[in-house]
Amino acid sequence: MKSDPPGKDAAWPWMLFLLWILGTPLLGVLWFSYGFALIGGEARNGQLSQICGNAMLLVGFGTPVLGLTLALVSRRRTATIVFGLALLAVAALWVWLGLRK
Repeated sequence: MKSDPPGKDAAWPWMLFLLWILGTPLLGVLWFSYGFALIGGEARNGQLSQICGNAMLLVGFGTPVLGLTLALVSRRRTATIVFGLALLAVAALWVWLGLRK
């Protein structure tokens, strides 16, 4: 695999990585804040909480897969390594959570 060619479209892997790193926790905070309720209380906005939770899962698990696929297709070595490691971390988390039961 060749190294990253210097080009004008070299910023997309880092923008996708920032979306993953910043977007997933932000959506998690929104999910928690809109769905949080004290004992016996009502959620502030249950429907918006569900939407933020689903978006958090989609961004959290989908972005590394999309980034790795695009990096492999565009033959960007650094992006392949970054998104490959991110995908390995997500897979390790899934395995760890599955074996914890």
